[in-house]
This record gives sequence, structure tokens and C-alpha cells, in this order.
Amino acid sequence: MSNYFECSKRIVNQYVTKGNSFFYEFFRIVNLKVERKRASFFGSSKKPQAFTPALPLIASLTKAYAENRIEERLKFYCQPKLLIIDEIGYIPIDRHGAHLFFQLVSRRYEKGALILTSNRSFSQWNEIFGDPIIATAILDRILHHSTTINIKGNSYRLREKVKAGLIREPEAEQN
Repeated sequence: MSNYFECSKRIVNQYVTKGNSFFYEFFRIVNLKVERKRASFFGSSKKPQAFTPALPLIASLTKAYAENRIEERLKFYCQPKLLIIDEIGYIPIDRHGAHLFFQLVSRRYEKGALILTSNRSFSQWNEIFGDPIIATAILDRILHHSTTINIKGNSYRLREKVKAGLIREPEAEQN
């Protein structure tokens, strides 16, 4: 296996649980497709991919802004060809953080791939970013050339608790 695939495999194993085979298979397929085109995509010295939860990303951008190093930090997050941002919407982002996140998304728009994970629907992103204009601008850039995968069902954590008999099966959502 190539060094790139080994790096990708470590990221998948570290951040995608083995209990969730869909995500493991999804990232494996993405890595295989990208590996086939490696010569054209990764001919430069850019990192192939990076993973970060949303809150540390926003904290990093906010700190860099306070230290007058925002350009340097945005360049850092624009280097990888694929940036994976986890847990968008887990905790609301303040207005300043939303503006910084918009700057990052805007810089990466049509220049680098993004994978975002969220447990919130797009209609709730106004609440996440605290401003419908910023949320709309972010979604506009993210959704323009995107493929959205909506996964429904119980989390692997709940399945493990049910299997162990620690909790009862949650009732299915009513449409």
C-alpha cells in the first residue's frame, strides 16, 4: 500500500469507529478513488487530508485572529486537498466564529474538498451560526458542488448499549 493510503487508513481508524461500517467503507472508497488520481491531485507539496472537530477549528481561528495571525491560520487549513470537519452544530458557534468559519469555507470554495459531519439539518444551521445570512452564505458555497449523504437510524453507541441490555430499543421516529 502507498504511504497516502496508510495515512488515510490511520485517520479512518482513529476517527471513524469500526462499529460504523458505512463510514469506514465510504472513506475507503474515497481514498481509493483519490489514490488513482494522485499524480494529478497531489503532485504538489500540499497535505492530502486533515481532520478536525469543528470547535477546535473555530477556537484555533479565533485565537489566530486575536494574535493577528488569521491569514497564516487560514492558509494552514487551506493546504490539505481534503479537509474533514466533524461535529458541525454540536455546540452553537458565536457570530465572530461564524464569520471566521465563513472565511475558511470561502477560501476553500472550488479549491479544496470538504467533508462535514453534522447531526443537524441544513434548516437548523441558522441556529448553529446565530445569523441566517452567514449560514446561508456558508451553505451556498458548501452545497454548490456537493453530494449530501443523510444517514438515519440509531448511533452505533446506542446499538451497543441495547445489545448489552443496558437500555431498551429507542422507538422509531414518526414522519
